[in-house]
Amino acid sequence: MQLAVAIGLLSFVFRDAELRARVWAALAGARPSALLWSVAAAGVGIAANIWRWALFLRVFGVEERPPRLAAVFLIGMAFNLVGFGSFGGDAARAVLLMRSHPDKKRAIVLSIVADHFSGIVAMAVSASVFGATRYSWFMASKEGAAALTFIALFSAVSLAVFVLAVLAVLDRERRLLPDWLPARPAFVALANQFTPFAEHPGQTVRACLVAFPVLYGHFLSYSFAAQAFGAPVGAGEIFAIMPVVEGVTALPITVAGLGVREGLFEVLLGAMAGTPAELAVLISLAGFACSTLVWSALGAALIPFRNGRR
Repeated sequence: MQLAVAIGLLSFVFRDAELRARVWAALAGARPSALLWSVAAAGVGIAANIWRWALFLRVFGVEERPPRLAAVFLIGMAFNLVGFGSFGGDAARAVLLMRSHPDKKRAIVLSIVADHFSGIVAMAVSASVFGATRYSWFMASKEGAAALTFIALFSAVSLAVFVLAVLAVLDRERRLLPDWLPARPAFVALANQFTPFAEHPGQTVRACLVAFPVLYGHFLSYSFAAQAFGAPVGAGEIFAIMPVVEGVTALPITVAGLGVREGLFEVLLGAMAGTPAELAVLISLAGFACSTLVWSALGAALIPFRNGRR
């Protein structure tokens, strides 16, 4: 179903013959060096993500060799392309690591949850900063205003949940959590699973801070993709719209957000930065290829070696 939706959306994006011709012309003039930098920037972000996961694993008492952890993470990226949203990749990461740590199953699952949550918080903080510093740019178009509204809602909800989670973990007697909090008992029960954060504050803070280079390596990959095609858009514009793009494409609408991402780039960059449609679409496709497909292909190549031991 997701694949069918992706094909349908991509067909809609490329419905115009003139647009397809302009895309091929722009693709022919691409700068290979910029695309290589795009792959490298994504690699830096992925390396930081592996480090972040390793830090969270240590908080929960799980130690794994870096090469093994990197292989498991990359294999997870490959499964992200065929799974339901990120669930396929998360399941692959958990199962593979559980094979070498059968007594740490709960800890491994919690580390993956923490890994994602720290990324969401970093995204919310970054989106808030980008939205505030580029407020006039966003408000200059109705598309930008809609994007800013999305950023405000996403950031408010994410940061509110983060604050409540911190209070729940640090306040053992739960006096700081408001009584009116919806599903308060369930929230407290979940927070009880993450008490190791309070016991290892240094590791936890480091892992949360590493979430920012994870995010910016990914964003920078799309910025280099824009440079590859000579698009009239800078890193600031790319960084500003990426929280919106990532937030929407995280929904399990299509395979890896294909079709949805291209439509968002075309609308947002077209309205807010005056980027021609063919360049906006190519930035999206090239950024996705360099930041995700290339590294997922490496992960797929590692699948035959998935049973490596500690």
